[in-house]
Amino acid sequence: MDDWKEKAERALENLARDRQAIGGLRAQILQVDADKIIVDEPSQRRALDLQKQELETKLAALTAHVEQVDRVLATFSKRDKELFEELYFGASQYRTAAVIRLQHKHHQSRSGVYRHRDGLLWEFAYRMGWI
Repeated sequence: MDDWKEKAERALENLARDRQAIGGLRAQILQVDADKIIVDEPSQRRALDLQKQELETKLAALTAHVEQVDRVLATFSKRDKELFEELYFGASQYRTAAVIRLQHKHHQSRSGVYRHRDGLLWEFAYRMGWI
């Protein structure tokens, strides 16, 4: 599989998980702040400051990535978003069923659905700057 295609599929498949991770990182940052209130020793405070800094760096990078994906997805048509929704945002173990649903809904052959998907993945990867 091409690197851009794999990267695009991974970004789409992980979008919901990435959004949850943002919430988890925010919660961890709040916990570190709460821990700092309890700690008296300067070395422990410095360790907590470093931990918070690392978490904030991860949060900023992940938030920027999710926002970029959302901006790119917003540029696609309703039909294209529907394909992404069916194939990547749903349960991946049912991808064949999603292809069949799309096939019947849009009166396309199975290979037509896959060609459409591949074209959209290329467009997504291009707009993300990976091609």
